[in-house]
Amino acid sequence: MSNIVCIAQTKKELEFILSKVNSRDIFVIPLDLDVQIFCILKKIKFYNPINFINESFHQKSLKESEELIKNLRYVNLENKSHQLEIEAVLRFRLHSILFVLELVTNIDKKNSIKEIVVSGWNKYENQYSTENYFISDLIRQVLKNKLITFINKDNSEIKSKVDNFDYKIQGLKKDDKNKYILLSNLFYNFFRLIKNSKKKNTYFLTSFDNRINLFKRIIFYLFKVRFFSFQKKLRTDENSTSLKVNFHHKNEIILKFLRYRLSQEKNNFLNSLSKAKALDELFTKLKIVSVFSNISRGEYGYYLEAASKNNITSISIPHGTLTENFNEYDKIYKNTIADAVMSTKAKYFAAQSKITEKFLKKNIGKSSFQKLKTGNLIFAENISSNSFNKKKILFAVTVKNFQSLQYLGVEMFYEFLDNLDFLNEFSETYNYEIIVKLHPTAQNSILDLKQICPNLYFTNKKIDNVLKDVFLTISYSSTVIEDSLYSYRPVILLDQWKRYQHCNAEKDISKKNSAVYYLTDKNDLIRCVRTINQSKNINFDEYIIKGKTKDNISKLFNILSKD
Repeated sequence: MSNIVCIAQTKKELEFILSKVNSRDIFVIPLDLDVQIFCILKKIKFYNPINFINESFHQKSLKESEELIKNLRYVNLENKSHQLEIEAVLRFRLHSILFVLELVTNIDKKNSIKEIVVSGWNKYENQYSTENYFISDLIRQVLKNKLITFINKDNSEIKSKVDNFDYKIQGLKKDDKNKYILLSNLFYNFFRLIKNSKKKNTYFLTSFDNRINLFKRIIFYLFKVRFFSFQKKLRTDENSTSLKVNFHHKNEIILKFLRYRLSQEKNNFLNSLSKAKALDELFTKLKIVSVFSNISRGEYGYYLEAASKNNITSISIPHGTLTENFNEYDKIYKNTIADAVMSTKAKYFAAQSKITEKFLKKNIGKSSFQKLKTGNLIFAENISSNSFNKKKILFAVTVKNFQSLQYLGVEMFYEFLDNLDFLNEFSETYNYEIIVKLHPTAQNSILDLKQICPNLYFTNKKIDNVLKDVFLTISYSSTVIEDSLYSYRPVILLDQWKRYQHCNAEKDISKKNSAVYYLTDKNDLIRCVRTINQSKNINFDEYIIKGKTKDNISKLFNILSKD
């Protein structure tokens, strides 16, 4: 194999590199899904990370990120929701750095890398952009013993300017007559709450989002939804607000990159804090009787904190799946997921399934919030358990991009591709139609994936509609697991990496009528599928709380109205 490699965060970066070098003499190190897909389609030689990253790396990285977060010290920031946002940004960047270093180091051990070609790109686009390039600079500082070739010699950063603003609420008048329920957003099936509310003289209130088109705004208005927006004014006094966070890392170069990452987001954090102050004023203008949020960090998480400050009833309804842990590494990962969707500042927390109840009992124990056993509120739902096609299978997993890597409980992009390759062959061999529900991070690759795996059906349809057509779901970890169970579709947890068990599951694949199976050998998949096909009385009661969402929401509003 070649001992000249190039490394790329995106397909765009790889194309730039390959346009300047002789691609026949070089091996690519892909850092994200679109890069590896491009290599496969163009028949470009690459080192598949699946051969160089093992389970111990996931465990080691989780411990390292846990240690980083534990030692964060906030000098002048009290809001828990904003602290969680800072922790997420630092954790993601640390995970990206560790992945690059582990991958390059292990490839070097096996193949003695002589030269590393990088783009030289150093760019900041925005907080969540996949085009925040920093790898060239990281390679330059860490691998000083290697010959590094920069395509772009000017390594100075190209940075999109993030201004600092003061915010005020606009679009609302003072109203003492009507009651309002404040929603953090209208996504993750929160419209279901609005649709099933029967409260008189009560309006729903939420911030306007550009993704809501005119037609939907009209519909929302008819359902008594009122929007407000944030009016911004450029802040000219840069010293008026400061943000100081102290932390350390044993590696000085990594510490330097983490500190710089924090500085890139400083104004975004300050703007979020300014919006929080503006939101506080909302409670003086209107009679807000309760607050709902499906997110616990950043701007949306602050809705629940504001409610607590004003002694107003609030409830955290997680949009993600929360499950019990089975070992120390599992606990770190699952608590990290909980940080994003479960607020400790809310008065109530909605336990929508027995899976979540086990999480609360084992991972949380005593808490500052009260648990409400609500049953399903926002997961998919299919009242009929019989209307399905026994030849159609759903495959759905969570895949994170390079900028937002999670370890252990999320399949890496190269593992996702490996599973697709296996299922493509499985579909042809056993004549099952496999529908792949793509995670948002992979949706732009749908046409390319169809080329690579012609036997699979890829879709971006809503999960509720997809589940109506299948008889079971295959997943590694995903909210789709609970969506499936509440749609009376059994689940196979396929973990051929022998790394992560999402929830309690049946391991005897010959035992009929289980709702969830855990499988570590992909060659046993057909046996497990046939077991489910032969099952006549599948027991979902171990995982779900019976009751229609319409009735559950009605009961929830009744409980909150008495508070």
